[in-house]
Amino acid sequence: PLHPRVGKMILYAALFGVLDPILTVACAAAYRPPFIISADGRKSGDAARYAFSNEAGGGSDHLAVTKAFMAWERAMRDGRQTERNFVMRNSLSGSTLQMIKGMRQQLVTALIQRGIITDLQSASRNAHAGALVRAVLAVGMYPLVGRFLPNCKAPTLATLRGERVRVHTFSVNGKLDV
Repeated sequence: PLHPRVGKMILYAALFGVLDPILTVACAAAYRPPFIISADGRKSGDAARYAFSNEAGGGSDHLAVTKAFMAWERAMRDGRQTERNFVMRNSLSGSTLQMIKGMRQQLVTALIQRGIITDLQSASRNAHAGALVRAVLAVGMYPLVGRFLPNCKAPTLATLRGERVRVHTFSVNGKLDV
């Protein structure tokens, strides 16, 4: 079951035509991250995550997952060996990506059956509008949004309730100099 906040985010995504990337984020939130520790330790996984994040405009672990998922789908279309090489080269878990794909398909089917969308393509007409995708992510995760606090040893956010939250050290934002 999805968290109500995630359900709201999916509805906003359908409304604004950015459903495809938001579905990936919502489904990825239900599983462990698809980036894994490879034989060389964390370095290649971190490098791949940063590269995918930068491809999405930077500063977003969520959008890094969407870019990795999209690239994985393209690799799958080129055959099993290409897919295998892709997941190894980018330190990704093929089984986690498969689970995300399956959950996405279930959600699309449910949204169509309920008459919320007619198909994924038309509900994703603005999926390449990065600012709009980020806005829907922010709305969907609103309680988690905060402001960066200056002069902290590590990147730290202040929530609307005044709580201090440190950015996870493995996040693409974990080494921000604020």
